[in-house]
Amino acid sequence: MAEKGCKVQNPVSVSEIFTFSKQKFSKNYSFKGESHDFYEAVCVLKGTVGVTSGKKVYLLSKGQMTVHRPGEFHAIWEHSQSKPVSVILTFSAAPFPKFSDNIFHLSDDLQRKISGLYDRLTEILTRHHAKELEAEGKSPEEAARLAVKMAIEDARYVLPNACDTKMVVTMNARSLHNFFEKRCC
Repeated sequence: MAEKGCKVQNPVSVSEIFTFSKQKFSKNYSFKGESHDFYEAVCVLKGTVGVTSGKKVYLLSKGQMTVHRPGEFHAIWEHSQSKPVSVILTFSAAPFPKFSDNIFHLSDDLQRKISGLYDRLTEILTRHHAKELEAEGKSPEEAARLAVKMAIEDARYVLPNACDTKMVVTMNARSLHNFFEKRCC
């Protein structure tokens, strides 16, 4: 039986992905906030987090997501000692349509897909690193332990490094001279 889809009225065109990470927040974790010139989506997979979006404060629980707009100051913190887990994606896109509420509810299936994408990536990287570490002479147990840590770190950067990223650097003449002195022959 073929699944029937629904027509998307206002599709969003993502042009660049910068980071993709799964975060497990420790007890009393609090990030004081930031703003940047790209979008940031926060999807909560477990527990509850508090977030600010501009001047608004929200509590997001399992299955909820918010999208911070470019230039919008936002912060995040662990709420109620719930040991939250979230997936955070930063990206550049054509402007999003305006929504009256910035909280989105994700189906269980979509939550599994988001979490599964990150988990699958770390699984592939873990196997790859374990083989390399064993080839270097590490015991299978030590190689497996080290490979997991390496895979989690690498998973944060595999997707962004596979995408074209433009960077702008601002520096004064003294810094520019120092840069060329250190980097050029």
